Amino acid sequence: MHHSQISPPPQSRLLIRLAIIFGLVPVLFGCALPNQGPNHWQNNWQSPLSHNHPLAGKIWITSENRYVSPENLLKRLEGQRHILIGEKHNNPDHHRIQAWITSRLINAGERRAMVLEMIRMDQQDTVDQYVKTKPGVSSSAGLGNALKWSTSGWGAWGHYEAILKPALAKNLPIYGANLGFSKMRAIARSGLPALKLETLKALRLGTDSPPMKAPIMGAMEAEIVQAHCGMIKPGRAGNFALIQLVRDASFAHIMEKSAKNMDGTILIAGAGHVRKDRGVPMHLRRLANTKPNTLPITIFTIAAIEVAHGLDHPEKYGEIYGAPTPPFDAIWFTPRMSNRNPCDRFKKKN
Repeated sequence: MHHSQISPPPQSRLLIRLAIIFGLVPVLFGCALPNQGPNHWQNNWQSPLSHNHPLAGKIWITSENRYVSPENLLKRLEGQRHILIGEKHNNPDHHRIQAWITSRLINAGERRAMVLEMIRMDQQDTVDQYVKTKPGVSSSAGLGNALKWSTSGWGAWGHYEAILKPALAKNLPIYGANLGFSKMRAIARSGLPALKLETLKALRLGTDSPPMKAPIMGAMEAEIVQAHCGMIKPGRAGNFALIQLVRDASFAHIMEKSAKNMDGTILIAGAGHVRKDRGVPMHLRRLANTKPNTLPITIFTIAAIEVAHGLDHPEKYGEIYGAPTPPFDAIWFTPRMSNRNPCDRFKKKN
């Protein structure tokens, strides 16, 4: 196996950016990619590498150990309260898959709230005001300008515009779920005490809550160290893992709130956030369990994952996530954007 093709676990750009703010790691990633519409992903890959990999384009259902068609996947999504679609942020094919799924569900009549990692909670007023003043599909292009997307670090607005366009056309709600930079810096310095008591209560987080205990936090800390090429020492990784935990809990909280009077939600986030074992789904289940006399919620997680040389069976992709099997309900495999390991690039500079 060429390990150079397996990058550190997919963590959010924001964690890496926060590490940069604290002077812990260099800038390793960046992208500005052309837009493609939601109906052109098949047999028209935008990622340049590994088109001939045996898994490229295939969809794997983890619990059934079998491949399914895109239409079969869509049928499985019908009636799910929460649908989480994970991405590698700089892969345009991942965004096209997200846009295709979103478009098909919403155009079929499902009323779903869109929840995005890429929009901060402190930008919600901007989203609401813009959609209110310019309702309908015509607002999709200008929304990026209103959010100052070009300086956000999330790549081309066109990728996310295609995802949001069906929701905007039907005046469905769009929610920013991410923490503000100042709040993340405060957590990095002070941990949970940086959050207000009412926030901790809403997120059901505290020093004695299950997510704060081993093995979850230990695994998250190890993942943070690996994702940042070992430049964050284990002793400092705890609060950075805590940022990830609070972000996941915040995503879940907003999803549950926004699902009211809707058919459900769709979360667009990095693949690491949608993993079933310790990502947003864990917090969705926790929040649901605190509400008496409620029916069990239904959650379906999809991860768009780049194929890797030497990994020709879907089950093998669990190792990328430090898990015995891939921690998702479904995987949609795509070609790769690059074979460079960002950690190798950093080592050459030092």
